Parts: sequence; C-alpha cells; structure tokens
Amino acid sequence: MNMRSVLIVLLALAMPFAALAAGSISGTVTVAETGIPLATAQVQVVGTTVGAATDLSGHYLINRVPDGMYTLRCTYIGYVTATMDIEVEDGETVVANFGLEEAMITQTPLTYFASRARERETPVAFTNVEKTEITQRLGSRDVPMILNETPSVYASVQGGGAGDSRINIRGFDQRNVAVMINGVPVNDMENGWVYWSNWEVLSDVTSSIQVQRGLSAANLAVPSVGGTMNVLTDAAAMEPGLTYRNEFGSGSFRKQSVIASTGLVDNRFALTVSATRKTALGVVENTWSDMWGYFLGASYFANDDHRFDFFLAGAPQRHGQRLYTQPIEVWDADYARDEGIDAEDSDELGYLYNPHWGYVNSEAGYIREYWNGAIHDPYFDNRLPERENYYNKPQANLNWYWDVNDQFRVTNVLYLSIGHGGGSGTYGSTFKTDHGYMDWDRMIDSNRVDIDANGEYAARGILRNSANDHNWWGWVGKAEYEMNDNVKLSFGLDYRHFKGIHFREIRNLLGADYFVSTSNDNDVTVESTHKRLGDKFAYDFENFVDWAAVFGQAEYSTDQYSTVLAVGFNTVKYRHENHFKVAGEDELDPDAISGYYVKAGANYNVNDMVNVYFNAGYNDKPPIFDAVIDDGAFTINEDPVNEKILNFEIGTGFTGYDRAVQVNANFYYTSWQDRNWTVGYTSANDEDYLYNLEGIDAVHMGFELDFAVQPIREFAMNGMFSIGNWEWGNDVTATFRPDDDPSDVHDVTAYIDGLKVGDAAQTTFGLSGTLYPLNNTYITLNWQYFGDHFANFDPTGRSLDPADYAGGETDPDYIADLAEMKEYSQPWKIPNYSMINLHAGWRVPNNFGLQIDAFANVFNLLDTHYIVEADDRGDHTADAANVLFGLPRTWNAGLQFTF
Repeated sequence: MNMRSVLIVLLALAMPFAALAAGSISGTVTVAETGIPLATAQVQVVGTTVGAATDLSGHYLINRVPDGMYTLRCTYIGYVTATMDIEVEDGETVVANFGLEEAMITQTPLTYFASRARERETPVAFTNVEKTEITQRLGSRDVPMILNETPSVYASVQGGGAGDSRINIRGFDQRNVAVMINGVPVNDMENGWVYWSNWEVLSDVTSSIQVQRGLSAANLAVPSVGGTMNVLTDAAAMEPGLTYRNEFGSGSFRKQSVIASTGLVDNRFALTVSATRKTALGVVENTWSDMWGYFLGASYFANDDHRFDFFLAGAPQRHGQRLYTQPIEVWDADYARDEGIDAEDSDELGYLYNPHWGYVNSEAGYIREYWNGAIHDPYFDNRLPERENYYNKPQANLNWYWDVNDQFRVTNVLYLSIGHGGGSGTYGSTFKTDHGYMDWDRMIDSNRVDIDANGEYAARGILRNSANDHNWWGWVGKAEYEMNDNVKLSFGLDYRHFKGIHFREIRNLLGADYFVSTSNDNDVTVESTHKRLGDKFAYDFENFVDWAAVFGQAEYSTDQYSTVLAVGFNTVKYRHENHFKVAGEDELDPDAISGYYVKAGANYNVNDMVNVYFNAGYNDKPPIFDAVIDDGAFTINEDPVNEKILNFEIGTGFTGYDRAVQVNANFYYTSWQDRNWTVGYTSANDEDYLYNLEGIDAVHMGFELDFAVQPIREFAMNGMFSIGNWEWGNDVTATFRPDDDPSDVHDVTAYIDGLKVGDAAQTTFGLSGTLYPLNNTYITLNWQYFGDHFANFDPTGRSLDPADYAGGETDPDYIADLAEMKEYSQPWKIPNYSMINLHAGWRVPNNFGLQIDAFANVFNLLDTHYIVEADDRGDHTADAANVLFGLPRTWNAGLQFTF
C-alpha cells in the first residue's frame, strides 16, 4: 500500500466520525498526597480506544467523545489505577480530575524490585523515558538510540547492523553500565557487554526506561560505574487491547508487530503477549536482517499478600554486519580533503560501503553452510556475507512478591537464559576484489588446487563460525522492612551461575573437501586433523562464572528530606575447561575474588519547587573474566587487582509554574583507579603469561543539565546539556618476571598522563520542540549536538619496551621514540557535528471502536555527514585514524491499529 492509498483510507475512516454529536473530557492528574502533577499519565475511556496522555502540568484533553455514559480509567506506573463514571453531552466539556494514590508493592512490585529512582526523593541523577516517548521517537531503531536525548549519554549504531548499537554513559562503555530488564541484570557474565540484537522485542513491550547516571540507586552488586539502565515490561501496567503495528522504512525495512494485553482483570490477572517479524536489506550494504521476536508477560494476584509474575522474551535473528573502521578517504574523499588528507577520488568507496560480502558466480558451484547444528542453504542466491551474526537468547523470569504483613515484604526472582548462536568470518587465505569486496570465486578456485591422494581438495581459506552459547541462571531474593513511616530497611542475596560454551566450527569449505587444523592436542592421526563441514577447530572450551552477593540498604525519609545508605559484598569464581588440551592439563581454576561497595546519599526538599541532593560511593570491583583468564592463550593472571571506583555527585531540581517548567542540574566526579588492563607476554622459553599493567587511573567529571517547558498546551520543549572532562590520570610502568625464567625481565610503560578518554562525545546538547496543532496530533523536531569526541585507543598501545630495541635503553631509536611518546600527543578528535530528527503522528478519528495511529520519523533530516566511531592510530591525526561514518538520512513510517 503506497502513501497516497494510506491517506485516502484514513480520510475515509475519519469522515463518518465528524458527523456524530460529541463532547470533550478534560482534567488533571496529580499525586493525591502532595498535589504534584503527573506527566505522561494515561487516561482512557473504558470500552473504547479513545484516550490521552497528560502533559507536563498533568493536564489532559480528550475531544470528539460521542454522547453517552462512560467510565474513565487513569493509570501511571507506581500509582494505584483510578476510575470515574462520567456522562458526556453534545458540545459540553466534562471535567474529570484524578488524584492518584502511591501504589503498595502488590500493585507495582517491579518499580521496587528494579530500584526505580523517585522524583524529589532518591538522591541520584536520572531520566525517565516513558512508553509514549518510546512509541513516538524510537522508530524501530535499537533501544539505546532513544537515549541520546539524555545528558552524558552517547549511543552509536557503530557499523549500522541491526542490533549492533552500543551505549556509553559519562564516558564509560556498556561493560560498565548495568543494564537490567525487570530488575534482572543482562550484561554478559564474561566481558560485561550487552548485545542489543538479542532484545529487539523490547521496543514493543517496554512500559518505561529509567537511566540512572553514576553509581545509581540499584541495590544489587551490578557494574554501575557509568550508570544503570532499568527497562520495565510490566504486564499489569499495560492497557487492555489488541494492537497491530505495520512499519516500513529505509533499506527495505519491514516490521509487523502484534501485541495483545488483557490489562488487569478483576484486580487478579494480567497477560500480555507479543510477536514481531522484522526483515530488511539494510541501509549499509549487506547489513540485512531477518528476525522474529516474542514476549509473554503474566501477572497473577493470588490474594492481597501474594503476586506472581512470569516473563519470557526472545528474538531469534540473523543479520549482516559491518565491523571494522577504515581510513576516512575510503568513505568520503571530499571529507578527507577537508581534514587535510591527501585523498584521491579513486580512494572513495562511499558511506554505505561494507567490505564483508561479495558476489558468488553461480558457475562456481552450489555452496552449503553449517551453523546451529545443521546444514543450511545460503541466505542469498548470488552473494555471500563474510560477517553474519545469528543468535537466540530466550530469557525467562519467575517472580514471587509476598507481603508478609503491613511492614515486611519479600521478593524472589528466579531467572534462566539459554543462548545459542555466534558469528561468522573468514579463516586462512582470503582475497579481495579490486573494489574492496570479498572475492569468493577466487577463494573457491584457490581451494581447488591442493588435491590429495584420495582425490579430495584441502582448503586454503574457509568461512568459520565462532559459536558463543551459554547457560545462565540466577536467583535474587530481597526483603523490605518498614520499621515505621520514616525508616525502611532492605537486604537480599544475589546468586548467578554462568556457563559459556565457545568453539569454532567450519561453516563453509568454499569448494574444498576439508581444512587442515592441528589446534586440537587430542588429534593424533592425520585424518583427525582433516576438518570437514561442521567440525570444531581452532578452539573448544567452556568458561564458568559463579557469582554470589549480599546487599543491604537503610532509608530514612520525611516529607522534607530523605537519606539512604547501601552496602554490598560479592565474590566471584572463574574457571576454564579447554577441550583441546590433553586430560590433566585442560583446566584453569584460579582462586575466588571478593569485592564490596558502599554508597550513601541525601535529598532535601527546600520547598515545593526546589530540591537539592548529593551522593557518594566507593566500589571495590572484582575484575571481569577476561582480565583473570586469557582463554585464547590458556593462561591465568596470577595477581588480579580489583578496580576502585570513587564517585561523588551533587545536584538540584526545580519544578514550578504548575509544573510547566522543570529543570535538573548536577555535577559529578568519578575516579577510576587500577582500571583493568592486562598484557600478554611470551617468555624466552616460549611460555605464555598474562599480567596486570597495574595503576592505570582515570578521572571522569562533568556538569549535566536537563529541562522541560510547556508554556501552552499546544507546545512543549525539552532539552539537555552536558560537558565532561574525562582524562587518564598517570603514566604507568610494570615489570614482569616470568616464573620459568625470572632473569627474563619484561618492562612496559604506558605514557597516558593527561590524555583524553576516547570512545564517546564529552560535550552534548539536545533540544526538542513538540507542536500539538490538533488534538491527538504531534510534530517534533529534535536537534542533537556531539562534541569533544576523541578517538578510541588502548592505553597499553602508548608504551615502549626497551627489550624491543637492539641497544635497549641506550638505543638511539628508543631514545627518540621515547621523546616523541612523552609529548603526550592527544588522540585524534572527531569533528563536532549535529543532526536533526523529525517525528510526527496523527490519531485518526473514527467511530468504529478502532484506534488508528499514523506515524513517521526522519532521522538525520538534513543528511549530515559525520563520523560516529574512530580508532586512534599512528601519529594521532585524521590521516592516520580509522573511522566509521554515521548513517545518512533514513526514514521510518507506519500504521498502528488498536482494538
């Protein structure tokens, strides 16, 4: 259906409605106890699809309601749902005001379990992104991308593959940002990363996202150095109805979603189910995607004291990737020349260039591929991707909330995640075409040269899978005791068991019969080294992580001020089993490592409009798995060092003029000491070692401000500003003497004092204006600015080892290189850039009991050319840097039908 046909249908649906006698419903939604207006509260006419959300002042307006008797329902997360019976008459406006009571745990337990921060009470900097904003602005992008409108947040699409986005908060990447879904941590247990392609379904079923910057209010021992991202998918908070959403957009994007929810039935039961189908060829070359998504959320209130929740979510998917940065001139020769680079037009391959694919000549033969335990046909008939990600990570949660009495509450959450999949790439000899793409035909020809006595071809180059399966289960138990109206104590236990299963297997022999690999020490015959389709090679091991923690928190609060003190202790045990080593020499089992944290804060409400707060904390954080065990080199870091994070923050908030103006500002300081950087070393006796480059420190400090203003009902504006100063704090020298030869002294010094921390914009601005020209219509322009973004670099790469020079420390080349190194040349700074996004939507009036929403989004409206990722190299200039450009102008549009 083209856009013209869509408009004709929408107008036809709207016409009969206009003829009906109708009135309006207007009112405000506030907190019953304090009278504070509640923005984004949902007011619904029960039994219809008619409703509205409140604005910043808590006001709502529902127009064109046919004459009759109705029941209004008002909902807001964290508060008890309220209803009201009204009568609407032609031409009249009915005033219906709601004062919502704060919910007890049996109504909204997820807000408690997930440690949601509360306005004018919790002493942390935080931002809420509610369902309405997600629906209107996300536009089927990866979930982190909507958070670029939040202070000190930098979200990037990286290479542009579906689900390949990342998020950085206050200069800390997502390994050090705690991401939780319904209060359960989802950061990878080995390296801390979050793979957003596994959570595609979240964009359809999320009730609310809260980003807490800094050490956060979470009382789990989670890695919240930069911040915590809480995602809630509360079935009991969903509105009843059936929704079908059909989207289309750039890169042949197509997505269909069905969401069905009962709402809360008889205050006892709620069920939400969702199914999603998404396909695309991709805006960037060969970043195609093929994804299914599913979600089930159920809540059951057994009685006033017991509630049970069950969640199941998954997104089996495959997608093409673009992974590596390239010199600037590869993407854009004109841009390179503007940066002083001597570039030729012939160097340019374009913004959408992707080196990870190539065409296959049909005459080269039919090629089968192996992955996920079976042989498959290629995804395309005439081309073959080098880099493909395929994964399915279903996660199930079973939650039990128990009100023991009016003062004592207990929560138990048991969760299970089983991941299966991996990613593909080449191995061995490879060839590229003159235009920079994979030359598969040449690789196939090369593989059909080496023939053995049995008439079989031995491959020189192949496609491999790097499989990364996992089995992960955990339990979180939490108890809350309200001693009186002012004092609340909470404590709990957190246990997680993780088994990571990692191996490489042959995906595609590219015309050959086998590939020779001697990586398995247990292969004792020539035949056993001949690896065929689906056989494991290169490595095959399992990593185990057992995590246990205990935590406690005390809160004291009155109407004017609140204080909180939280402590936690944790221990983690790592173990490695290598199936390619001989029995008895196949296990690495280092000692357990312990850590702790303590944090405290206070909030003071100066008056009804102004509050001030501060928080401080110290985190003695155990290193991640990769800093203790090098599973590739089969070595242990014998002396791992905990990271020490000291955090301080002070802030203030202002809410006034009937909540038409809201402003928040804060200053933060984070000192990160003994940041984990490990160095691999092979001794003179050919023994592999892993040791710490101890003492690497960094300081992240900055100022953040955000505001929201709605001077009139027809216009609202919100914005943010953040400026950071993130620097490495010192030069570091390490000396290592291997156990097998203590005389083999290995020195390394990292010259990093005063260098800027890279990988994210240290200065950001954002400004959004939303116009409501008609009822249930919105048009939003969003401007985003990113500056002071320094290229990413490895501090250990800013080092020199005298042993690498023939004359050691007296070698003239060493002396010259050291002098140059000590100039502390800053990493290359990406040119500052800004972009504008456009969002628009219209709820089509009709009288069929059907809610129809039309929407459109244009991202990078002015088609700005900008660099989104950079790796610092060589002499720290634009000429030496490798980069990725951001996406050009893209669009997304669709229709949503709600019954």
